[in-house]
Amino acid sequence: MAGSKQTEHYTILATTVCTVVSYLLQIVAMCTDYWFILLIPRGYYRNSSGLYMIKATLGLWRVCRVEVSNVSDVNSPIKNEYCEPHNMFPSKEQLQNNPEIDAQLIDYMRIETAFSVISIFLMFLVHIFAFYSFKRPRYVIKRLTALLYMMTAACLLVLNEVYIKSVDHGIAHIPARHPKTADYNYGFSFILSWISFVIYFLAGCIFLFISHKRKSDMADDDDELAEQDEPMRLGRI
Repeated sequence: MAGSKQTEHYTILATTVCTVVSYLLQIVAMCTDYWFILLIPRGYYRNSSGLYMIKATLGLWRVCRVEVSNVSDVNSPIKNEYCEPHNMFPSKEQLQNNPEIDAQLIDYMRIETAFSVISIFLMFLVHIFAFYSFKRPRYVIKRLTALLYMMTAACLLVLNEVYIKSVDHGIAHIPARHPKTADYNYGFSFILSWISFVIYFLAGCIFLFISHKRKSDMADDDDELAEQDEPMRLGRI
C-alpha cells in the first residue's frame, strides 16, 4: 500500500505540473493574434484605408493587418501594418456601414471572449484544489478537482468550437473580412488552445480514476490516505 500511496502522489504531482504548463499555454493563446491567418497574394482592396491587404492575423481580442499600396510590384513598400481591437459592442449604424462585421459574428466573438475568461478563472481555481489535495488527499477533494478539470475542458471545447463556427460564418457570409481569394490557415494560438483542452480533459480523467475511497479497516496501519478518507466526527463523543 505504501507503493500505491507514493505512485498516487507522483501521479497527482505530474498531472498538476502538466496542467500548470497548459494554463500558461492558454494564456499565451489568449494574448496572441494567431488564431486564424489570412494570406492574400493578389491583395484585397479596402476602402477604409485605400490600400491592398495582403495579410491578416486574427485573435480573440483584435485583428492585425498588413497593407501595401501596389500588389503588382513585389518591391512595393509596406504602407500600413497595424492592429485594431474587435468592436464587441457596435452601434446599429456601425453594423450597417461596416462590411467586415454582422450581428451573428459579433455574437460569436462575445461568446469566445466570455468563455476564454471563464476558462482562465476555472484554471486558476482548479489548481488551488489540486495543490490542496497534496495536503488533504481525501477522495472528495480529488473528485471535486476532477469535476473542475472537466468543467475547464468543457469551456475550452466550447471556445474552440465557437471560434471554428465564427470562421466558417465569416468565410460564407462576410467576404470583406475573409476574401474569397485568400489562403486560410489556423495559427499556433488556436493549436495551443486545443492542446490545453486535451490536457485538462485527461487530468480530469486521471483525478477521477484515483479518487476511489479507501477503507481504513482494510488498509495497512501506515496508510495515511485511508485515514484521510474516513468520515470526520463532529460534536461530542
